[in-house]
Amino acid sequence: MPCAAVSLESLVENCHKLLEKFHYSWEMMPLVLVILNYAGSDLEEASRKIDEVFNKENISLSYYTMTSLSIIHK
Repeated sequence: MPCAAVSLESLVENCHKLLEKFHYSWEMMPLVLVILNYAGSDLEEASRKIDEVFNKENISLSYYTMTSLSIIHK
């Protein structure tokens, strides 16, 4: 479950940081926003979630593969 509500401005700002960190295209923004919202806008937690799937499965992070692997669920 998501943590306490965070502002949309904070989510978008942190989303931009993650897009830059992982060199993702803007098309990944909706998925990254969902992951960030789930992580309570915590950049470290969201980064861990993304890294966890990438390292565990060693796959390309596309919208289809991430959603099919249910990355947004613990």
